Amino acid sequence: MKFNILICLLLTAGALSAQNGLEGLWTGSIIDKSTGETLPVELYLTLEKGYIKGMSYIHISKDSVITQELVGKMYQDRSIYMREVTDGEYGIDNITPETLEGGKYVRKYQFEFKRSIWESSLNGFWQEITPTPFSVERKLGQIKLERKKSGDSSRV
Repeated sequence: MKFNILICLLLTAGALSAQNGLEGLWTGSIIDKSTGETLPVELYLTLEKGYIKGMSYIHISKDSVITQELVGKMYQDRSIYMREVTDGEYGIDNITPETLEGGKYVRKYQFEFKRSIWESSLNGFWQEITPTPFSVERKLGQIKLERKKSGDSSRV
């Protein structure tokens, strides 16, 4: 009897430790709703003091990649809010029209984190942060990501 309980506990512990967490490399696509354009994207995420930090890499072409720093938070329902960081600032209330000039890409993301032993995913939506949120020129769309497998050497 004790042996069976021990085996069950060991199997449960092994299954729990095999689950994928949020940290690491995520790959997938970002879709612009206004144009229908789909671009490859990679996110590299880490956890620090209860916050999520990371980098996004949006592949515009074979030779052009937009790289942005990210900061965000995961909530108890596994929803995630993240935003791009500009010039070392972290407060969303600090955004001004001046920070948006010069072709800066400033987006915020809302994800649903689905954690699984086999395939974890981050799926959600993105939108530009602009001083005119209801402008028809404002870009928004979807983003779909899966955890990059450690043995997978293929690029996005």
